[in-house]
Amino acid sequence: MSYSLFELASGQQFYYDSHENKIYNSGGEQLSLSPELSLDWYREESKNHGVDTKVNNPVAIRVLLGHACNYSCSYCMQKDIGNPNERPESFHLETFVEQVQNNLDLSRLKRVELWGGEPFLYWKDMMRIMQLVDEPGREFFISTNGSPFVQKHVDFFKTLKSMVLINVSHDGPGQESLRGEDILKNPKKVDIIRQLMALPNVQVGFGSVVSSTNYDLFAIDEFFRKNFGDVKVTYIPVKNYDETNSQNSANHMLRGEQLKEFSSIMQRFIQESLEGNTLLRSNILHSPEGVYAYAKFLTKAAPMVYGAQCGADSNDILSLDIRGNVRLCPHTSDKFISGHISNIKGIKIVNMDLDRKKNHCYGCPVKRLCGSSCPIKFPNEVFYMNCAFEKVWWGNIQLAAMKLLFGQEVKLLKVGLDEIK
Repeated sequence: MSYSLFELASGQQFYYDSHENKIYNSGGEQLSLSPELSLDWYREESKNHGVDTKVNNPVAIRVLLGHACNYSCSYCMQKDIGNPNERPESFHLETFVEQVQNNLDLSRLKRVELWGGEPFLYWKDMMRIMQLVDEPGREFFISTNGSPFVQKHVDFFKTLKSMVLINVSHDGPGQESLRGEDILKNPKKVDIIRQLMALPNVQVGFGSVVSSTNYDLFAIDEFFRKNFGDVKVTYIPVKNYDETNSQNSANHMLRGEQLKEFSSIMQRFIQESLEGNTLLRSNILHSPEGVYAYAKFLTKAAPMVYGAQCGADSNDILSLDIRGNVRLCPHTSDKFISGHISNIKGIKIVNMDLDRKKNHCYGCPVKRLCGSSCPIKFPNEVFYMNCAFEKVWWGNIQLAAMKLLFGQEVKLLKVGLDEIK
């Protein structure tokens, strides 16, 4: 066992076991309710996560259309800048469609993600793939900078039976310095976004990266409220994905005094959001990993089903490129290719680190939220840089959730305790 010790404003203390998601009072009595599902279910489900294998009946498929992009975001891990004009249909596409039809069982498929680069540069490929798997009850996820939006995209999405979730990458007040063109200054693009928002099967939100030059959550909140009112905004913590620890990624990481300042901002932002003083539906509160969901999760014990938050080490989440290669994730280079869709049983995902879950992360109180960060096999200095931010991000969400449960301020005292004393 490995417990973390917390203290309430009243002086009372309690222990948290992140392995079993159980809360105990200082007398050793369990406060968490029983798990909703049987222990056998958790034991079986845990076999699907923290693994380097894949199955042929995935619940989610992530398709890398290509790395080409018409933007040059300063912190982006994908620096291949391509033709800003729409690309012709890939000559691999028909083969890709046949390979999916012949090698995968789609009966459990719930979600299909389409990734670039900028995915809308590959519009003809996108349409073909969406038409292939379009069914009621499924959803597509597309992350885009929004600059290619035109009327034909609205007209096509109207025809789909699936839900379409569109994340427009936009850094609010930091947009032009970090990403480039601000599409929200273009009335035609704004009109397309509003048309998409009005469709019953389409949900549009914005994704804003929290970085060393753009971490004022209140300023980002105000920017989007002025432009779109109560819109969903996903705050995306910047991480270092460069194994060489180059300046491209590292310069945008929050560290030292900046990280302390951000932690203070995040605490105030969560509190004001809970009090209704911010209007955005942000992922900090409203998401499966947000404050509300985590507070509910804490009320019932749940044995460890431990996979990376992105699902890269889950056997039923499959990342493919348009040639049918299986990758660790859609944001990686060819050196992360681990095999081909035609031989799913032979897949062993390469360049993935599963050991940190067992050693570095073992006693961490937020590992159920963090998922041990990105599972790519980084050098220690890169991983620890990401870990420092993850602890601040998820630690503030955890403390806010506990405050909701206990009705008073909570602080973390100790981690890695072997027993309740």
